Amino acid sequence: MITLIGVSKVYRPRRVALLDVNVHIGKGEFVFLTGASGAGKSTFLRLLYREQTPTSGQVIVLGQDVARIPMRKVPYLRRQIGVVFQDYKLLSDKTVWDNVAFPLLVTEHPPREIARRVPAVLEQVGLLGYEKNRAGELSGGEQQRVALARSIVLNPAILLADEPTGNLDAGTARIIADLIQDIHRRGSTVVMATHSDWIVNRLRQRVIHLRHGRIVADEYPGRYVHEA
Repeated sequence: MITLIGVSKVYRPRRVALLDVNVHIGKGEFVFLTGASGAGKSTFLRLLYREQTPTSGQVIVLGQDVARIPMRKVPYLRRQIGVVFQDYKLLSDKTVWDNVAFPLLVTEHPPREIARRVPAVLEQVGLLGYEKNRAGELSGGEQQRVALARSIVLNPAILLADEPTGNLDAGTARIIADLIQDIHRRGSTVVMATHSDWIVNRLRQRVIHLRHGRIVADEYPGRYVHEA
């Protein structure tokens, strides 16, 4: 499903984000990426959906070496990968329906299919009935649930989550974590970067810990590793 072979990523001038990373994530796994700020978690995720390419090594996702995919074919890879960000990245002046339907419109799904899928995923994240609300009028937790709905409306094989609970209070963060766990149970492979020790320790999934761009621990079931 996901394989990194000797992957390094170096930003100018000589700032190392990842260094000689080797890891395999199988179909159906739930993996936490942990580590201090600057450890390389976000870079790890960006490589997977071809937001960036490695300085060296191979990043293989869904059987494809992502650095070798022509730019015109990148959107087809991304249709199989849902991404959730800490800051939601919603169209705040558009309705909940418009935000969730957007990936379906871009991929030219017929109106009947859009009318079926959007309510289904909104119900899955507990927002059925919010279709006409503008995204910018919702609470942070509600916006993150809209973002989750948008990320899974294409039934992705992989869900990537970059600090999805970072801006939320503990109670709301628990709801988001439970929703991500439910998405995993429905069949998606999940890779989630987080600083939240209680979420990691509660869900007891595989934990890959990064330090200065290197993998220093890879355990299942794992617990959050606190830096000394």
